[in-house]
Amino acid sequence: MSDVICGHRVEEIKEPRMQKIR
Repeated sequence: MSDVICGHRVEEIKEPRMQKIR
């Protein structure tokens, strides 16, 4: 669970565009 949350958070900060699409 920690791995998924960490990866999702990192992607959001690195690619703000992905967060808007999701």
